[in-house]
Amino acid sequence: MVSADITAHVWFYPTAHGGRHESTPNDKFGCLFELEGDYFDCRLLLTEIEALSPGQHAEVPIKFLHFDLVKGRRCSSA
Repeated sequence: MVSADITAHVWFYPTAHGGRHESTPNDKFGCLFELEGDYFDCRLLLTEIEALSPGQHAEVPIKFLHFDLVKGRRCSSA
């Protein structure tokens, strides 16, 4: 079992506004995480949440491939 580095509130844009056309997979979803203008590879851990659809939002556990590069940095909310 992979453990999360953080939990964050994520929101997928609706398809009509440039978002995905389909739901994510049920278990995990790889994506980039932007923080202070830098991008980090991460996985949304969706096993307990299951698939997320365009326009949907949720509190999601996230695992970074290189958490050491993210740890200690602050994320401001939009």
